[in-house]
Amino acid sequence: MNPQLKSPCCPFISSTFIDFQEERDYLVKHVFPELQHLCKSKCTYFAPIDLRWGINKNQTQAGRVISLCLDYIKLGAPYFLCLLGDRYGYHYDEELGDKDAQQWFQHNLNIAAQEGHEWVLNYKDKSITELEIIGATERLNCSRSFFYFRDSRCLQKKFPDGPNEVCGEASYALSDSVIRGRWKAL
Repeated sequence: MNPQLKSPCCPFISSTFIDFQEERDYLVKHVFPELQHLCKSKCTYFAPIDLRWGINKNQTQAGRVISLCLDYIKLGAPYFLCLLGDRYGYHYDEELGDKDAQQWFQHNLNIAAQEGHEWVLNYKDKSITELEIIGATERLNCSRSFFYFRDSRCLQKKFPDGPNEVCGEASYALSDSVIRGRWKAL
């Protein structure tokens, strides 16, 4: 008897890119092969959606980043995996006054709205990561969403000279109280 193939497990992997490279690499090398083996034993397969490899320069320049992220979340539903740490994610910060960043972000929001994600226009002050979370949990109701929070003390041990080694631009680094407030809001 030939077992019937079941629907695949294709979770969208959400996180800020810069500070979760090691964790994402660990998942790819160690955890995902085990999940693939488990899925195979259940007559399905595991194919995580990790956009570190999925959005090219042309799509970025065309303003499709937010739209593509939300489209891939829909493709992976009901599965959604989110890694959260010390960065809020790419967003436009008015206090920095960077008009190019503002135009790029607004263009991405407009393209996402034109491509069926009109709701993003109500969240212009949110990061791309938070838009992914809202898309998965409030818009698509991904019933198999998993959130993993990294304790910032592990980074303090790894990078004792401060967050800039991990966080890059100062606009991305947020205080613990701001991070806790945004997590609570989510």
